[in-house]
Amino acid sequence: MGIGTKTVWKCDVCDHEWLSRSNDKPLRCAGCKSPYWNKTEKTGMTNKIKNPKIKGSKIK
Repeated sequence: MGIGTKTVWKCDVCDHEWLSRSNDKPLRCAGCKSPYWNKTEKTGMTNKIKNPKIKGSKIK
């Protein structure tokens, strides 16, 4: 039996952590299914998804 490595991915939106079957970067979070799972706070996208009632948010 061989020893392999797996990448642990973490969602910036819901903080869910998961192992991917392949080493390809996932398209969306395995927990919340958000396509913005890997966006950082500096883009502002995760802020809008976490709390859509933030002043100036375009998500309604």
